Amino acid sequence: MVFSNQLVFNVPGRGSSSRYRYIFVIIEIKPYFACYTERNRKNHMKRYITGKILVILIVITPLFAVNSCDKQEKCGCDGDVLFTVDKRLMNYSDLTVLSEGSTIYFTLGSDTYYFCNPAEMYTELQKINSKDQILLTGDVFWDCNYVTQAGQSNYYYYYKFYNIHVTELKSYLYGK
Repeated sequence: MVFSNQLVFNVPGRGSSSRYRYIFVIIEIKPYFACYTERNRKNHMKRYITGKILVILIVITPLFAVNSCDKQEKCGCDGDVLFTVDKRLMNYSDLTVLSEGSTIYFTLGSDTYYFCNPAEMYTELQKINSKDQILLTGDVFWDCNYVTQAGQSNYYYYYKFYNIHVTELKSYLYGK
């Protein structure tokens, strides 16, 4: 079969007498396909633009979905109150007092609470018998050292440090 626009190429490295030959035929595009190809080109362009818009939306949507501009709580004793401890029952021995009341703290589980007002509460603590249980009330804040260090290490996610402004520290007299 012979076509009007026929090109014959020999396979490289096999010589011209080889029976392996590739025949490439150039076929003319008939004018009646022009309408179909124009419509096909428009549909392809619509799909291309739609695909680009979807990719842009997939990339940009998480930026708006995750609102990273939330207000961070202020740390320290004059910061934002995280929660309030109301009449927390604890043993006198749970409190650790350093250098005559300059620092007072206690630990609950893996959380450590440092007093914001240790000098005031040290005088109240001296009035309580060391064998008694105590009731503690106060507002809790983030510790600034914790907030600074928490972003740099995973260790700080497990052991949290807080400041507590103790408003009431009294002996628990139930059953006495």
